[in-house]
Amino acid sequence: MRILWKGQDNTSLELCRIEQSDNQVIINSTIIGCAHEQTYEVRYVISLDQQWNLQSFMIDADINGVPWKITGKKHDDKWKINNILDFADFKFIDISLTPLTNTLPIKKLFTEFFTLQEVKVLYIDILKNELKIVRQCYTQLDDNRYLYENTDTDFKAVLVVDKDGFVENYPALFERIL
Repeated sequence: MRILWKGQDNTSLELCRIEQSDNQVIINSTIIGCAHEQTYEVRYVISLDQQWNLQSFMIDADINGVPWKITGKKHDDKWKINNILDFADFKFIDISLTPLTNTLPIKKLFTEFFTLQEVKVLYIDILKNELKIVRQCYTQLDDNRYLYENTDTDFKAVLVVDKDGFVENYPALFERIL
């Protein structure tokens, strides 16, 4: 499966490829764009098991010609980030420049409408080179709409997704064009 998103807040294009096999899901994506007088190119790979549990990720970014790379690999219930075992207690990542990572909790958490699900997420702000654990909430409103809330910042948005949980519209931030 291939998805193409257009970034609206930051001018960007993302081509995302999702490949599923009997025992894993591999997501490969490339984002190019500009924001706040910065140009960027980001490549990321996310590895999940067949139940969409996050196993590893790699982000290779170039912001205005300055490279930045981060890798994460799950070891039991802890994470080794850039070869340092120092993060625990998160199940999802949120990469700042893509709506793809909103799909991870959406595909994992929901079995009934109007149930609020709070999760701890490793938020990766590519443009600021920051990592931090944040709390996010998702509430399924109907078959294709989810209320997303970042409880640390009071940010809210209603995400429109396709039948597989991939974002079609993230108001004012991303729009799926393919």
